[in-house]
This record gives sequence, structure tokens and C-alpha cells, in this order.
Amino acid sequence: MMQDIRLELHFYGKQLDRLGAVYLATPKIPMEHPEILLFCLFTLRLLTDKKLSSSAAARIQQKLAAGRDCEKVFKMDEPRPFEPLMTLSDYSFMTKRVFRSQLLFRGEGAFSFVLGHSGFGIFSNKSRFIHCAEGAVLGLLEKTYLLYKERPGSLELLWQAAVRLSQVDFQPPARGRYTELAKEIYEDVCLRSGRRGHKDPGCEAAGGGRST
Repeated sequence: MMQDIRLELHFYGKQLDRLGAVYLATPKIPMEHPEILLFCLFTLRLLTDKKLSSSAAARIQQKLAAGRDCEKVFKMDEPRPFEPLMTLSDYSFMTKRVFRSQLLFRGEGAFSFVLGHSGFGIFSNKSRFIHCAEGAVLGLLEKTYLLYKERPGSLELLWQAAVRLSQVDFQPPARGRYTELAKEIYEDVCLRSGRRGHKDPGCEAAGGGRST
């Protein structure tokens, strides 16, 4: 049986200020905290995309550096380190602009990852891609937060991963090895943090079905 996590992020509204998420995961994925690996891969893939300016990448990293204080943004608490760019909402319909990704688990720690997007062609407004990339990274962070919010141990690992991602130097050759970097961060945070073998209740990946 194929085991994977599939993600679609659809951008709604004239200002592209709402994000509809489709998050599908097979149950009992044979890896601790696979959602964090997905977040690392997704974030680093976008941060190294040629369509994303260095200033935009730095802005995303600055927000990720807030770590656990990102929870204040998602809960709209005061004071919060930054204002939310988009509202995470229910998936309602297909849109012109969408990011799609799949993390496929091949056993024995092996995996493959793909990320694609539509609605951001050669002649499209580059600023829209930058806006959506930033919203997508923070939207996936919020989605993962919602999956983990009842599991404090897993949630702490997520915040650690966000901070680590904020510290990556994207000068060459880093741009050409985002998969390797994501795996390094995931292993450092989730497997070498002294929590090897630790599991919160229900730590398997979310079961199949749509969620927001």
C-alpha cells in the first residue's frame, strides 16, 4: 500500500487573502512526525524557487524565527510577532492559483517529494507568486499546528523546525540541495533531540480525508 501525504493549497479572494487547504495522509506512516518533514521540504522548496526574491525569502524566514510565538498569530493573541497574511479557511472549490505537493514514503526512511504550482506562468505577476509563497509556508505551518495543538511534545518539535528553517543560508550550494537540508533539519529536530522513541498520543500522521 502506498503511504503518502498529499497537500493542496488553493488561494481565494480578489486579494488572495484566504487559503483553502486539502490535507490527505494515509494512516500509520512508518516515520516519526512525518508532518514536520513535509513542512521542511515544502518550505525549503519554495524558499529556493527562482520566482522568489531574496528579500521575500528573508521575510519568510524572519517570521519563522518567531518559533512558538507563531501560535499567538494563529490564535490572534496580543502581542503577536507579525500579522497573518492569509486566513486558513475551508476548501470550497478549485482555483486558478494552487500549490500541490506529495510526500511519498518508500520504506526504511526513504522518501520522495514533489511540489508543483499552477496559475503562476511566465507572464504572470511575480508579486502574486511571492505573496502566495509566503502565505503557503505560513498556512502549512498553521495547518500543522492545528494537527499538533493537542500534542505538546510534537508541537515543540514543530517550533524548533521553524526556527531551524529561519537560520538556513540560501547561498550556493544550498539552493541546489533543499531535499538534503530538509532531511538534516528533520533528523536533527525529531530524531537527535533526545526524543527518539517518544510519541505523543495519536502521533501517527492524520488519517485519510480532507481537513482544513
